[in-house]
Amino acid sequence: MAEFSNIDALIALKKTMIALKKTMIARESSLTSTPREESRVEKLIKLAAMGTDANPTEKQKQSGNYKKGRFSMKGLTFVIENPKGTVRSGDGWSVVSPAHYGYILKNVSEADGDHIDVYIGPYPDSKQVYVIDQRSFVTGEFDEHKVMVGFNSKEEAKGFYYEAFNGTAPFMGIVEMSWDELKSWMSFGDTSSSAVDQMLRTFSSRIEIMKSIEEKDGSVYLYGACMVPNVVDKSEFRDYYDEDDVRKSSRAYLANSRAIGFRHKGIIQKEAAHLTQSFIAPSDMTIGENNIPKGSWVIEVKLDHPELIRMAKSGDLSAFSIGGSSKRWRLERTNGEKSRWCGPGAKN
Repeated sequence: MAEFSNIDALIALKKTMIALKKTMIARESSLTSTPREESRVEKLIKLAAMGTDANPTEKQKQSGNYKKGRFSMKGLTFVIENPKGTVRSGDGWSVVSPAHYGYILKNVSEADGDHIDVYIGPYPDSKQVYVIDQRSFVTGEFDEHKVMVGFNSKEEAKGFYYEAFNGTAPFMGIVEMSWDELKSWMSFGDTSSSAVDQMLRTFSSRIEIMKSIEEKDGSVYLYGACMVPNVVDKSEFRDYYDEDDVRKSSRAYLANSRAIGFRHKGIIQKEAAHLTQSFIAPSDMTIGENNIPKGSWVIEVKLDHPELIRMAKSGDLSAFSIGGSSKRWRLERTNGEKSRWCGPGAKN
């Protein structure tokens, strides 16, 4: 047996033997275990990658006019520009893509006016996604985002990102999100600036319409509370607003917007629907059969468009829902529960 003159050498040998043992176990397992069957999403991604032109001309690259595969996952449509293993290149640079690279269709980044770029990793069933802030090589300031889906950890996503830049990535920071948070951020959040700096999370509050009033002239009014203070929201984000938050929100809306949207998909023209009342409940009150606590934001909206009136009468329009964005921060739990992001006024 060889003799060692110091304890460091013994430790090094032990670590080497442990590593070799793990390697042997892994190889044995790979020989004896049954290959895992691909999930439906994995099959769709593979077909999309196969359907992408891996060797477009330079002119096609610049115009983006070449065959690209696409697939749907979690309610979003992904387009693959560069399948894993193909070469991405630009002005003076080229790299073999370590993962499928493309963009999320119909979600345009305010930072550069393009669709939001995405890397698709080996684990598409992962429940978490990661958004990376990327700086400009020229200015060093924030440039754009790269969304990382299909990765099991922040470290794994970051590792693939660095590999995609040959180890010299313009990395600024990374934010972990759920799929629902990602979709909300792309729809309502600020995609023109650093996600890490602002730590933005969109929020929404949905409250059943308390009362529908039909006048003699055929006009229909929807009446009820759109924000209620001191109640934890039932959505997955568990938003919380105190009376001051509600008051500030109502004032900002009246001063800067007054717009009425339709299911967060666009603004309704004033000729079709418009705000007719807005106030903060001075005391506890009742609307229909519902008790409205003091400090709630109550609104009334007049519907004039026949289709909106039909939807209101049939019950298809059943709730007021506000949307916005808020700075987020992490509250550390001390009772063993996982820490989570909470919005303004969180008292949890």
